[in-house]
Amino acid sequence: MRRPNPDEYTEYYGKYINRITTDNILRVMEEQILHMQTLPGKIPEEKENHRYAEGKWTVKGLLGHLADTERIFAYRILRFGRGDTYTHLSGFDKFDYIDKGKFDHRKLIDLVHEFSLTRESNIWLFKSLTSEELDRKGIANNFPISARALIYAMAGHFDHHMEVLRVKYLN
Repeated sequence: MRRPNPDEYTEYYGKYINRITTDNILRVMEEQILHMQTLPGKIPEEKENHRYAEGKWTVKGLLGHLADTERIFAYRILRFGRGDTYTHLSGFDKFDYIDKGKFDHRKLIDLVHEFSLTRESNIWLFKSLTSEELDRKGIANNFPISARALIYAMAGHFDHHMEVLRVKYLN
């Protein structure tokens, strides 16, 4: 799958898309699953509900956010890829989702497993999309974007939060 052209997305999504430097996005996404699965061995139990600052998410909240965002982005990709380019898909309040997700009451390993299964399922969807379907654009969170660019944004979003996890939580 080729990288999205700059006319397939706006700056809002570009901050995530530009984090991915390869054309082999599905390989990146598969490697991200493997990276996610190493986290339980890297995060001491006492840090699972740690916040690095007041008002910031816990480690488990961050992982729950990744799973929620994975599903939301995949829904957008499915809608646009299938040709539903006329329905404007709204954004979501990530803080509200974190609060209502109650991720801090769940096991870290379960959050990791949930993300991994969701990502694996999404990869199968993405493999099934043709170039024409990947080119299709829609409006998500008030910004035009192609299905292809959303796939790259999904991977870049994961990469962004893994960097935050490494720098802010695990140092």
